[in-house]
Formats: sequence, structure tokens, C-alpha cells
Amino acid sequence: MMHGDRAWSEVEKDLETGWTASRGDSQMPWSDARHATRDAWERVGPPIGSKDKDRGEPH
Repeated sequence: MMHGDRAWSEVEKDLETGWTASRGDSQMPWSDARHATRDAWERVGPPIGSKDKDRGEPH
């Protein structure tokens, strides 16, 4: 996993940079793509057994 068990707040800037570099012909700005990206991030969650850094709870 590219971002491992890092918290959203730690990876958001990396994801924004990645979006800008890889969005191709899409005209969608990060400010719009961010919402779907965060939703997906939260649905997938951290790897099993890692600690959720945003909540301080093990998964």
C-alpha cells in the first residue's frame, strides 16, 4: 500500500500532487476530486492491525 497506515492529514497533499500529475484530460480540479478521494480513503481504511492515527484506535 502506497500510503500504508498514514492518516488522511498526512497524505492529502501527496494525493493532491498525484491528482494534478495524473488526471490526464480531466478538467476536474482537486477541490472537487478531493471529496471522492477522501470518501474512498475512509471506506478502504488503514491496513488491518495498524493503528488509526486520526482516532488513536487499533484496527
